[in-house]
Amino acid sequence: MTQAISMPSGGHPEFRTETMTYAHCQHCGRWFRTDLRFATVEDFELARIKKSTRTCPYCRKRMEVRKEHLRFDEVRNDARIKHTEGRYFL
Repeated sequence: MTQAISMPSGGHPEFRTETMTYAHCQHCGRWFRTDLRFATVEDFELARIKKSTRTCPYCRKRMEVRKEHLRFDEVRNDARIKHTEGRYFL
């Protein structure tokens, strides 16, 4: 699985950020990484997730993934993590 990595225009690796999207399983309650990718937290917040199903790698049950089941993480190489929870938009 590839990860979205962003760098400032100067290309300095000390500012590198890795982004990951996780889904919360409605059956077993665990978080698991998904293949949904967003470059920035703004992209994640503005995205509208259409009907999407995923299989939880822990309990092996399929679930419908909605925006409120997602979490977007930005992880900088200085170990700083920013979590953004999904919100439902009408």
